[in-house]
Amino acid sequence: MTYTSHSHPLRIDDVDIPGVPGTIGITLCPGKVQSGAVSGSWERDLTIDIQAVKSWGATAWLNLLTTNVIRCALGSTC
Repeated sequence: MTYTSHSHPLRIDDVDIPGVPGTIGITLCPGKVQSGAVSGSWERDLTIDIQAVKSWGATAWLNLLTTNVIRCALGSTC
């Protein structure tokens, strides 16, 4: 099975911290491209996924991936 932004819209889970304003959204790497993963193949569309993050209401973005992992996730040579 191949997971795409169309077949599996980006899921963003909410994390609320009591006493702290705002909500943290956690999701997988937008635009992920990975063939042969244990979970299946991924061919997500970065533009569609970023629009989903914007529609969710994000006003800031924190990325916890290394540069090499980002390159791999976006389909570049690892």
